Amino acid sequence: MTSKISSVGLLARLIGVAVLVVGQLSGAPVRAQDPGGLADSRTAMWPAPSEADWARPCLITWQRTWEDALEELLERLSSIPWISAR
Repeated sequence: MTSKISSVGLLARLIGVAVLVVGQLSGAPVRAQDPGGLADSRTAMWPAPSEADWARPCLITWQRTWEDALEELLERLSSIPWISAR
């Protein structure tokens, strides 16, 4: 089984090298996918918010407020003896 895996791996590497060599000889540039096309499709799907969008209120109902979280933190810290002694 190990010889089959190594043979398949060797064959895949040889094919990869052959593709690179043929690409270099043909003059066609060998490169990764162009990220410019991805950026265009992303901005088309999720456009940047406008000034009017930023002016709208947030529709997420948060579970707690900053004041509530701070109050709970202070209660928890006061229950620790070596912190509350200060």
